[in-house]
Amino acid sequence: MERAYRSAIEAFEASLMDPAAGSGRLDAWWAGPALASAASEVNTWAGFGQQLRFPEPSQRSIEVLSVSVAAEEASLRACFVDDGQTVDVATGGVLDSQVTTTLEDVELRRNPTGWVVIGRSQVDEARGVGTCGA
Repeated sequence: MERAYRSAIEAFEASLMDPAAGSGRLDAWWAGPALASAASEVNTWAGFGQQLRFPEPSQRSIEVLSVSVAAEEASLRACFVDDGQTVDVATGGVLDSQVTTTLEDVELRRNPTGWVVIGRSQVDEARGVGTCGA
């Protein structure tokens, strides 16, 4: 399930890196309200002519802090550092380069092809590179 979570985040980021291509790549790792929310964000970025880009070198990291499984549902808590930049597609200009560290709770459900993210909730967020209280 940790792999499914990481894959879901990677699919979301890939969609934001090329929002004009649409959100179709999310379907394999996202479902229900979480899919609707992620797809909506991708479509919003496309509508504003924005895309995601990570700086080189990137400080981006994801650490899964805990996992709990109960039959067909699971939850995990993760800490991630996001240094992704919001970029204007037309000019290449950086619109936002804020680095944040976020603690989030994620809910997953098993479906016929594996685990999918069905919910995410932000527990805490801080500016800069942090450790989520660890």
